[in-house]
Amino acid sequence: MADRVAILLDGGFVTKKLSAQLGRFPDAADVGALIERVLAEPCLASRELLRVYYYDAPPITDTVRHPIDGRSHDFAASRAYARNLALQRDLALFPDFALRQGELVFKGWRLRPPALDELLRSRGPCVGTTWCLSSSRKVSTCASGWTSRAWRSGASSTRSCS
Repeated sequence: MADRVAILLDGGFVTKKLSAQLGRFPDAADVGALIERVLAEPCLASRELLRVYYYDAPPITDTVRHPIDGRSHDFAASRAYARNLALQRDLALFPDFALRQGELVFKGWRLRPPALDELLRSRGPCVGTTWCLSSSRKVSTCASGWTSRAWRSGASSTRSCS
């Protein structure tokens, strides 16, 4: 009996890397091709596949409030939800394949500099929670209301809507 090998894949990492290579979100066939490339490596060529363990979490299904305009945002209605769910469903059908699922927890929004700059320029609507702005331009909780002066100074600040 030939030596057997197990392949462990981090689903989030695999989809991010394959997306960058392919220019689109990968499907199950793309992940299957990656597994075949791994098994074709010279150090594994003489080994038999025991199992592929693919670790990922099912897509988040929460409905939350958008941090800038206050509208309801349903993650389960998004394209990302549908494509991630389809990928996991299709991968689970592969032979010698084990899908190990964790759990995603929504811990708030992280606004990137373009969104923060737009918010400061427009003085958009408040949604009633607190922003925590650090000198590295990261936001740990979401709302609005700090002053442009505090933003430019780079000081850490926490302000609430007034």
